[in-house]
Amino acid sequence: MLKMHRATCDVNLNVERFDELVTALATRQHFGLKHSASCGILATAGLDPTPETLAACQISSRDRTLGRYPEMQGVEFFFSGDDFFSLQLGLQRFRDKPGEIRIANVLTVAHVFDSSRPDSEEKFDEFCKAVTAALADSGGSSKAARWRPSAPVPRIFRELTVAERARKPTKPDLTAAMELANRPSRDVLFEIKKVGVITVSQLENALKGAKKLPVEDVVGRLQACGLLAREYLVVCKSQSRVLVMADTSEKLQAILAEGTKCGCGRLLSEERVEEGVTPTAVAVKLTDHSKWMTVLVVKELMEAGLSEEDILTEATAGASEMDVLVNVLGNLVLLELKDREFSWGDSNAFSNKILRYDASDGIVVTTDVVAPDAKQSIEELLGIAKLRRTARPGEVPVTYVEGLEDLPSKLKAVVQQRARSAAASELSRMEPVANISIPDLLLTKFQ
Repeated sequence: MLKMHRATCDVNLNVERFDELVTALATRQHFGLKHSASCGILATAGLDPTPETLAACQISSRDRTLGRYPEMQGVEFFFSGDDFFSLQLGLQRFRDKPGEIRIANVLTVAHVFDSSRPDSEEKFDEFCKAVTAALADSGGSSKAARWRPSAPVPRIFRELTVAERARKPTKPDLTAAMELANRPSRDVLFEIKKVGVITVSQLENALKGAKKLPVEDVVGRLQACGLLAREYLVVCKSQSRVLVMADTSEKLQAILAEGTKCGCGRLLSEERVEEGVTPTAVAVKLTDHSKWMTVLVVKELMEAGLSEEDILTEATAGASEMDVLVNVLGNLVLLELKDREFSWGDSNAFSNKILRYDASDGIVVTTDVVAPDAKQSIEELLGIAKLRRTARPGEVPVTYVEGLEDLPSKLKAVVQQRARSAAASELSRMEPVANISIPDLLLTKFQ
């Protein structure tokens, strides 16, 4: 997956000084694509590629193609192994005080890289330091440049009133969530949660309507992954009601040794002792609002290349509640999770959230199916909004994940496609250089 670092700083540069900055970077082994091409042309003509010669031949980092972007004063590109950097000089408006707008030259460094790179931040810092040193050489800054992170962030990420930053799932939580992905395991656990504690025989009677449900086997798996805990129950022989519970045999023996009597007159030690099971704190946490689904989704999103900072869960903005929000290079991907059928009644709220928060993609993840009328409703609502121009230009794609078997592949496909599209959009101002499109070159290199 493509990712991007971006930072800006205020500078005292014009277009001519920007060319000097690019030349100064070349002395630090950072050779710009356009600068190298220009030097090659001059060398072929037998000329020394000095800044004066470049200026005399009207070779500048400001292309004629930048005329359509008047706020951009200069641009250069750098490849260093598997790293791509862009350097842009442009104008930016600042509102320092109410009613006062200041326009300043701003230098922007962008670093596009593959998310699998472990040293991406180190490489970005190294390049920013090289630019800072080159600025001093070219007279663009009298002191060390102060770089400000400027990574694109969806608007809703700044408007949220409540949200949880995603964390990489722990191994116990992930193991438990993967067990809950099985329908029989959820059915058994939900039945146990109704009563709090139950014996396996009672559980089998309660679920006798479920065809071929291996209750004892499921209970064993739930215990093995920490979703069920063992309880020892003292049951009244006369009334078949639970009198005492203990989580260990030692505690049970201590209770029985006290000589306490049941209401029927028998000693507790004379009553029937059975083994039961009860949900653990982990089970309660993961089944609350189907958080086990969130665990699996976050795991797959991170494996697709996203970081913890890119993912928010259980987000609230005003009256809207959202299961998972994802930032892909400034583009919002909105996910709705349902441990049931996604029905027509769900479609209206989902579509409204896509439109209200300007999502680039919508993803419905359901353990069942998405009702046909729900799909039709989403298509109609998004289509009407597009005609009214209340949505972003172009179609908002919605992906349906029905059942969890295809969850990894579908999430990865959406994230990677959106990352490629966002990177191409981010680099769209970098017009073709020497008949080579920089966005297409970059996407081809990292495909």
